[in-house]
Amino acid sequence: MRSVSAFALSAAAIVLLCAGPALALPLTAAASNADATPSPASRNLARQVLVASGADASSVVPSEATMAQALAALSRALPTAKPDWRPVMEQAVRDEFKAYAARLFDSEVIIYASHLTQAQLADILAFYSTPSGKALAAQSAAIEHDRQAVSRRMGADLMPHMIAAVCAKEACPPTAPAAKPQASGR
Repeated sequence: MRSVSAFALSAAAIVLLCAGPALALPLTAAASNADATPSPASRNLARQVLVASGADASSVVPSEATMAQALAALSRALPTAKPDWRPVMEQAVRDEFKAYAARLFDSEVIIYASHLTQAQLADILAFYSTPSGKALAAQSAAIEHDRQAVSRRMGADLMPHMIAAVCAKEACPPTAPAAKPQASGR
């Protein structure tokens, strides 16, 4: 079962790698209409929709790459760590990701319940009970993985395009890489 999207775990890795004491701050929902607290019934429906869609935070397991990045950051933060601390450090990373995923899930419940009516949430839940909804939930992790791979490939082309656009209008220093815009289908 997919627990939290690869994007969410990647975002968590970035937070762990870049943030220091800020990690102690509570995660809050950032809904535009978060002033109105959703009803318990709306939150319950939103939770069911998220679980049915495959976004259940109960079985979060960070990837090997995410673990390696987090452990490297933790090692930099604890330069006097001894090699025999590794199991404790690994467990701390796993525990923090699990807690992060649970907080993220709770925030997503509030966001969904804040933006969608109970009728809409019930319709979405009904969709996830259909064969097509179940197929979407089952394939969502693979779809997200592929989407991120395409995004990374396309993103790699951005800098040469931006350099070419600037150098077409301004006198660029000779050290600027010669960028040849590629036909990218954008």
